[in-house]
Amino acid sequence: MFNDTSTNYLITNGPTFQILWKIVTRSVKLFVIGLILNSSGGNNNIASLRIPGVLQRFAISYFIVATVHTLRVIPTEVTEGWRGASSKLRDVIFYWPEWLLMSFLVAIHLLVIIALPVPGCPTGYLGPGGLHMGGAYFNCTGGAAGYVDRLILGTTHIYQRSSAKKVYHGNLPHDPEGLLGCLTSIFLTFLGLQAGKILLTYPNHFHRISRWISWAIICGLLAGILCGFSKENGAIPVNKNLWSLSFVLCNASSAFVLLTLMYIAIDVLNLWAGGPFIYPGMNSIIVYVGHMLVTGMLPWFW
Repeated sequence: MFNDTSTNYLITNGPTFQILWKIVTRSVKLFVIGLILNSSGGNNNIASLRIPGVLQRFAISYFIVATVHTLRVIPTEVTEGWRGASSKLRDVIFYWPEWLLMSFLVAIHLLVIIALPVPGCPTGYLGPGGLHMGGAYFNCTGGAAGYVDRLILGTTHIYQRSSAKKVYHGNLPHDPEGLLGCLTSIFLTFLGLQAGKILLTYPNHFHRISRWISWAIICGLLAGILCGFSKENGAIPVNKNLWSLSFVLCNASSAFVLLTLMYIAIDVLNLWAGGPFIYPGMNSIIVYVGHMLVTGMLPWFW
């Protein structure tokens, strides 16, 4: 999550340009590391190198959310004044420009996946193509999301071994870290920032916990409404490969619940210091790169 620590850094550490430069360099590093990992296993042909990836998605999401928040950052003396404000929605109201932009990105995502015409496919199709539904939409893998990736990135620069291709035996590749999914990933990252804003703007444990639980309920209900409270149905089914809005909201709801439980155990009741999980959490890039490099090797795999 892009959290309270990140927000404090933006508030207290130097001119805006310096902060923006750090954001840019961190984002570029993440993106480049992701490209390097994509070239592992002999996949180092530039003509067919996969461009999207997990770290690339992180880089884009972090860059957008951090940049927007930096340009909108509010001095500490102002946020301190909010602690006594009467508004129960001050963690949202005082950041309304950011909410407006993020809502706009979500709207673009929904508009494209629902309304973009895809040649040879029904508008709004969100399925895996191939033999799904008896092969009626064989070359419609990923719907508009897959179409946009293939149109912009080309079929050779996206993931070639998708689960949809393996299960439904379609011909088209589909990338689970594709372009359209970046929009909902950015929104999920922004909700992580929202969790940090609550730490800054609410003074005590009760207010923080109640806000996080409220956000968990809101996100969970919205996710349920979008997917019809079912696994594979509804207007927008829960789909990790497409990073559908229902999937993102479900993730956010779970994250708010887990954050609340950890906060109660660690900060309120002092029952636990967070170990040993704090160590991989503080070295997440090393852990991620390491797991990519040692896949299939003893003693991690057998």
